[in-house]
Amino acid sequence: MPVGDNSIFSPDRYVATRAPIEQAEPLPSDVYFSQDWYDREVETIFRKRWLVATREEEIPDPGDYVRLDIVGEPLVILRDEEGHVRALSASCRHRGSELMSG
Repeated sequence: MPVGDNSIFSPDRYVATRAPIEQAEPLPSDVYFSQDWYDREVETIFRKRWLVATREEEIPDPGDYVRLDIVGEPLVILRDEEGHVRALSASCRHRGSELMSG
């Protein structure tokens, strides 16, 4: 992904977004539809930071679970028999089959 003057990643494009609130401008609209922008956010944010996946209240009892995808990764968040909250891949490592749905 090039980072030249014409790039969507050029810091010069975003100077106005950092102005005092009275003069600030929103992000250019193309960043909301850009595959390159999305790919960079996935790589620099979603794959490198802790993310909120669910609320504890959604899995109050042992055996409760929530199945979700985050940036293409199938996950299951569950409460185990000892009451601990666990986050696991929802696909089989050696066959790639979906382990849970719902």
